[in-house]
Amino acid sequence: MFKRISRRAVIRGAGGLAIGLPFLEAMRPSRARAADASPKRFITWFSGNGQMPAYWYPTGTETNFTLNTAHAPLEPYKSKLILFKGVLNDAGKDPVYGGHQGSHAAMISGVPFVHPQSFGTMRPGGPSLDQLVADKIGGATKIKSVQTGVNPGHDGGDPLQVLSSWRSDTQLLPQIAEPTALFDYVFMNGGPAGVPQNSMAADNLRKRRKSILDIVAGRFKTLEARVGTDDKARLDNHMTAIREVENQVLALQPQVTCMVPPRPADTFNALAGTSFTALTGANLPAWAKVNMDMMVLALACDLTRVASWMWVAMGTGPVTFSWLGHTNTHHNLAHANALKEMTEINTWFSTQLAYVMSSLDKYPDVAGGTMLDNTLILWWNELGNGSAHLANPAPFVLAGGAGGAIKMGRFLDYTSAPIQNTQLLLSVYNVLTGANATDLGPTSVKYCPAPAPGL
Repeated sequence: MFKRISRRAVIRGAGGLAIGLPFLEAMRPSRARAADASPKRFITWFSGNGQMPAYWYPTGTETNFTLNTAHAPLEPYKSKLILFKGVLNDAGKDPVYGGHQGSHAAMISGVPFVHPQSFGTMRPGGPSLDQLVADKIGGATKIKSVQTGVNPGHDGGDPLQVLSSWRSDTQLLPQIAEPTALFDYVFMNGGPAGVPQNSMAADNLRKRRKSILDIVAGRFKTLEARVGTDDKARLDNHMTAIREVENQVLALQPQVTCMVPPRPADTFNALAGTSFTALTGANLPAWAKVNMDMMVLALACDLTRVASWMWVAMGTGPVTFSWLGHTNTHHNLAHANALKEMTEINTWFSTQLAYVMSSLDKYPDVAGGTMLDNTLILWWNELGNGSAHLANPAPFVLAGGAGGAIKMGRFLDYTSAPIQNTQLLLSVYNVLTGANATDLGPTSVKYCPAPAPGL
């Protein structure tokens, strides 16, 4: 009989350093281990500038469909996808035409935007879906939600451009985009608002090129002796992954430190300057991989169950996908209806999503299956038609799973009876939280007659 371990347990070493642990069988009450389901997790996955039907929407029926070109990299996970057609974001043009900004604010919140005086003043009228979910399931973990991604650009004077998560029009949640800051925040007792408490210890650690795991190795061995065979395997897999991420951070550090502040404050200005612009081209995919790995590890550690990922920016950002051979920015290509390049960009985004899904799939979960089976990923975009800045049609994709609470492997075509994005978001919210809500707040009622039918 093994002694139960606290779910908030960490491995501590010298200098106050602490490493989070994955969710283990030994953390569950003995009477519940045979019956409790694995925890559900949620990732919002943002890419911007709209989509084009020619490469985006599948063909076929609900259960017998063919993925389009942009989603070809997701073919191995076809049974863990739900693709949608006929979803509208009418809240994104309420009370006026919203362009990138108004549509962005409404697409992931499901409610009309506020402050419509200009595009630069438009703000969300309600919390983003990840924050609504975090309010219900985030209290069980040390970190309520993690916001990250890559943003090698500027916000054009509008902080909403580089954000995909918020609690209100005045509580916008910035990304922790710098790899070292994200590492410290997630794994080294990160403090409020994304500012690490142990930044001095982290800097000294990197200078010595000494692994955090070496410091806590003895305590790790002690913990191994307290758990069963399955938990030992989870711990070994978890610690190996942390070491790989740490090595990537150390390897990337010489590139990054000369371009961004070593410890940026978690404010809008930290993401607003031009200091990120040098990290383009071949550097951006490498940076993204480091942060994606850490996002997955944060979920695997059960340090958080909610994460939001943002690719670059909404609408703006001087980013050219040069590693794909492009010479013009993503934003300009969207305006130009550049079918070849837009197909390549979104196929690349699918490749990155497949990577995250495969990473989640490597972690066995405590109640059977893998983390992927219990992690729902919502891919969203601020626009439907990027060239014309239109909110419709809203291009959503669901990936992963929710512990069997939602049937995956489907193509839901609502074009004959369109639904609103608010209905889709409500369905996702209910699935993840176990709620039976009928709306996402008073201002959503206009666009939410019911949850999405058939979902």
